[in-house]
Amino acid sequence: LKSVDATINMLSLFSFIMALGIVVDDAIIVGENIYASYTRGRSPLEAAVEGAGQVGWPVTISVLTTMVAFAPLFFVSGMMGKFIAIIPVAVVAILAVSLLEAFLILPAHIGHSLEGAEKRKQGIGHGWRHHMIEFILNRIYEPWFIRPAVRFRYVTAALALAATVFALASVASGHLKFVFFPKVEGDDASVEIAFPQGTPVAVTTKAVAQLEDALLRVAEKLDSKLTDVKDDSTTTILRSVLSYVGSASRQGAQASDRGSHMGQVVVELLPSEEREQVTSEDVLQLWRREVGDIPGIEQIKFTGTRAGPGGAALEVRLLGDNIDRVEQAAEELKEQMKSYTGVFDVRDDFATGKWEMKIRAKPEADNLGLTLGEIARQVRHAFYGAEALRLQRGRFDIKVMVRYPEEERRNRSTIERMRIRTPRGGEVPFTKVADVDFGRGYSTIKRVDRRRAITITADVDEAVSNASEIMADLTRQSESDASAPTLTTSAGFLQNLIQRYPGVTYDLEGQARERVESIQSLMIGFLYALVAIYCLLAAEFRSYFQPVIIMCAIPVALTGAFAGHVLMGQPITMLSFFGIVALSGIVVNDSLILIDFINHRAAGGMEAFAAVIDGARSRLRAIILTSMTTVAGLIPLLFERSFQAQFLKPMAISIAFGLVASTALTLLVTPSLYMIIADIKGLFGLEASKAQVEIDLSQLDFQVEEESM
Repeated sequence: LKSVDATINMLSLFSFIMALGIVVDDAIIVGENIYASYTRGRSPLEAAVEGAGQVGWPVTISVLTTMVAFAPLFFVSGMMGKFIAIIPVAVVAILAVSLLEAFLILPAHIGHSLEGAEKRKQGIGHGWRHHMIEFILNRIYEPWFIRPAVRFRYVTAALALAATVFALASVASGHLKFVFFPKVEGDDASVEIAFPQGTPVAVTTKAVAQLEDALLRVAEKLDSKLTDVKDDSTTTILRSVLSYVGSASRQGAQASDRGSHMGQVVVELLPSEEREQVTSEDVLQLWRREVGDIPGIEQIKFTGTRAGPGGAALEVRLLGDNIDRVEQAAEELKEQMKSYTGVFDVRDDFATGKWEMKIRAKPEADNLGLTLGEIARQVRHAFYGAEALRLQRGRFDIKVMVRYPEEERRNRSTIERMRIRTPRGGEVPFTKVADVDFGRGYSTIKRVDRRRAITITADVDEAVSNASEIMADLTRQSESDASAPTLTTSAGFLQNLIQRYPGVTYDLEGQARERVESIQSLMIGFLYALVAIYCLLAAEFRSYFQPVIIMCAIPVALTGAFAGHVLMGQPITMLSFFGIVALSGIVVNDSLILIDFINHRAAGGMEAFAAVIDGARSRLRAIILTSMTTVAGLIPLLFERSFQAQFLKPMAISIAFGLVASTALTLLVTPSLYMIIADIKGLFGLEASKAQVEIDLSQLDFQVEEESM
């Protein structure tokens, strides 16, 4: 971590937890093969050398494929890429060290342990383990699972394909929702209010007091729920409340977020582990209802704790050269967003400034030699004052300003009655040479690529609606596009909006932009990773077909990953896809070793059907152990309730449940696919097919200790 300028943090610790189960896979394979060599009569030293050497290349390739699968996470663009950059760094480093340990240190340790085990070889422990494994192999796995699966191999493959298609269709159809970055239960909540600039501080202070009173009423209602659960009358949901008047405490606050018109109330809640019955979203919703209407308010924003990248759930930026058109288009878009169910806190970043007089010179002013600047200067002198002289008093200068009396300066009609002095010394009424409008100016002027810009944002209650579907509905190109789910009758709203306001365009920001950037970069990296994995497998097996058999574990693992999200009640997130990409390298490991063992038996003259059954039997224990260790390493995270763990749960769900599904694939579907390839080769005469020869396996002298890996 130090070499890449990283620290021990939530994500790096998650990487260590995830790698706990992965790093033992190669150690299990090596150790189990050493033990199998030892049971065949080798001495402990010979078994250590022979066992490690026999699986050397397959284990090396399996670790390399896992490293390659994590490599795309290096190249994820946008803020999401920076957020998870430490995960592939930590995992790849751990895997590299574990590979060295598995071949240089582990064999020596196992060899020494076997020397002591020779004295206990005929002990009770060895006997019951042998009989238990033999019972599972001969009475359960072989007759009820592997033999029917391989015999009816086309049915097995069809069922696996159907499950994969069903899983993909559930996401594509929207039944399994996609959320770019999950909202997790936090311990903080805040309300930020904004009045028009120039609002007196007393008005803002009164509004902040209204927010505080509403919060106290919310606390009284929610505390009763906590006492019902904990039976403790002293339990309160509020730990601290901090109010601001004149500024916003949030990170990234700009100059326009400071002033007497700004106010904020920040509340620290009871830790989420101690208030399972009350969520921060419950607090915000009840707080929003209790506040009611605040006269004169311009914007109000309720937010809960949300860490990590992503931005607003809905965020669209409108751009144009004519600010009036952009402002009108922004108002229409805000109304459209409000029409969607579950959308709230719709707002924009167009902040009006203080009241000002906007003066326009008439053509008559040119005839009199008056410019707009001269007219504005005289108006400023009348209301603000012109410096007549300065008086010295001690160390200070006292300015003497000449201007209208205060009563005149507070009256709008004064400007219409005032007279403007011409360059020739005469005076003319103001209304003869200029027009004046009263309105608010701009507190800030925002431009993107030299065009005026207004950004509209909104939040979405994912329990009611889905941000991705809403954004797809807004950006649909035409009414005839039926690929996206229709939420309202106003499909293609943004496209129609820019047609009605010429010169106005839009850009997607927030989660929509991050989603596009992250998914595109991830998919490109994932394709490169798949090609690299295929090349590694092809080099290992010297075959074009067998790598395809092994890589079939990847789409089938998706079934388990998506099913896991349904069982855990979690939507698919961007971190879920990161987990699926990483899973693609993990799930091929067991199939790789299995195919390698089947090839060795086929090369020794065993018929295809017998080689598949024998190879699957010999790999059963190692496959189950490697899968169990990886899943066991992730189980604590799956049931962790802390705030930090909630972000990473989707990634852990993808890996854990995907690995469970791929284990079933390795034990049943991979042998069936191997036989299907053998059938195809035999059909085209590429290889003498032995797939149709099914022998009585009871005639074979299977020894679990001798063949077990």
